[in-house]
Amino acid sequence: MNNTYKFLNLAVILSMLIGLSGCMHDEIVDYASKDNQTLEDYFAANDIDYWKTKTLPSGGVYITPEIIGYPGQYTPSENESRIVEVNLDMRRFAQELMSDERFDDPDDLVTTVFLKDPNYAYSMNRGAICIGFYDEVLNMMLQNLQTKVDTFPRTYIPSYLAFGGTASSGIGLEFNDIVTAENMFITHVSYDSTQRVRYEKDSLVLKYAKDTLGTTDPDDEDLFTKSLEDGKGPDYIFKDLITAGDGAGKIQAGDTVKVRYEGKFLIQEWTLRNSATGPVLFDSNTAKDNKGEYIATPFQVIMYKSLADAQENNAFETVIDGWYKSILTMEEGEKATFVMPSQVCYWEIGDNAQVSDMFKTIRPFKPLAFEIEVVEVKRSNK
Repeated sequence: MNNTYKFLNLAVILSMLIGLSGCMHDEIVDYASKDNQTLEDYFAANDIDYWKTKTLPSGGVYITPEIIGYPGQYTPSENESRIVEVNLDMRRFAQELMSDERFDDPDDLVTTVFLKDPNYAYSMNRGAICIGFYDEVLNMMLQNLQTKVDTFPRTYIPSYLAFGGTASSGIGLEFNDIVTAENMFITHVSYDSTQRVRYEKDSLVLKYAKDTLGTTDPDDEDLFTKSLEDGKGPDYIFKDLITAGDGAGKIQAGDTVKVRYEGKFLIQEWTLRNSATGPVLFDSNTAKDNKGEYIATPFQVIMYKSLADAQENNAFETVIDGWYKSILTMEEGEKATFVMPSQVCYWEIGDNAQVSDMFKTIRPFKPLAFEIEVVEVKRSNK
C-alpha cells in the first residue's frame, strides 16, 4: 500500500480516473464538477449551510452544518504513525429524488446504509476507506485543536472522492454515487503501534473477557504477557479454558492438528444480513445438518512457533500469528476461547490486501475472539 505522501499525491489522478471511467457511459462525464454543482444547488434550494474542506489538493467534502474556520491544506509529517478509530456510518445520497416533493426532508435522501462500523480504525500512513472519508476525519482532528468540535452530523462526499466507478447491488451502492458519512466522531487516536496495542488490550480484549467470558484472569499467563518472538512486546492473547485436554502433552511445532473453531468480532459488526446484538460470528466450521452431523471437515494446520517462523520455513499454507501461539498452549481434546488483539490477527491491512476496506470481512485493527477445539493431533517425527 502507498504511504501518506503517495496517497495524497495520487488522489487527484485516481479519483478522476475512477470517476471518468467507472460508469462505462457513452460520453465522458466530469463527475468532480457535476457532483459539486449538484450538491451546491441542493444546499441552496434547502437552505443548508455547509463547509467545504480545503485540506487535500484533490478537492473537498461538504460538512454540514457549517463550521467557521478553515484549517488549511494538510501536509503530513514524513513519519506519520497515527492510528485513528472512528464511528463509521456511510449512506447513499439519493440524488435522483432531489426534485421529488415527497422527499422534502434531507434525511429522506440518506436512508440506504451500505457500511456501518462503530470502531473503524485505519493507519493514516495507509489511507482510509476512501479519500473523502480520510479528508473528513482529518478535518475533525484539525478542528478538535481549534474549536473543540467533536461530531460532524453529516458530511456529503462527492463520488470522485468516494467510490467512483465501484458498485455493489448487495450493499445498495451504485456507480458514481454521492455518499454521506453520518454522525462521525473519533473514538480513539493512537500515536504509534505500541499505543494501539495497549488500547486494544485494555479497552477491547480485557473488556470482552470481563463482559462476555466473565473473567479477567487468563488461563495462560505467559500467552498474555509474553511473546515467542525475541524483541517483540507482549502478545496479550487472553485464554479462557472451556474443556481440558487428554493430558498427553501440549502441541509442539511440527505437529499437524485438526480443529473445530468459531471466529467472532469483539464488537457488534453491522451488515445488511445481520441485525443481532452482541459479537458477530464471521467464520466457523462447527455448523451441523439436520441429522446433527458436521457439514464441514475439521480444519487442518501444521504447527509452527509463530507466523514469522512459518514464513521463514516457506510454509505452503499459513494461519494468523495468534492461532499458532494459541494452539501451542493446547492439548488434544482441549477446547478454549482465545481473545486476540489485532497485532496477532490481521493488524493494519485486514484480511485481504487486494480489496478496499469496504469489501473486507475483517477490516484493519480488529481484535478477534476464537473458540477452538483440538479434535486430533498427529505428532511430528522430530
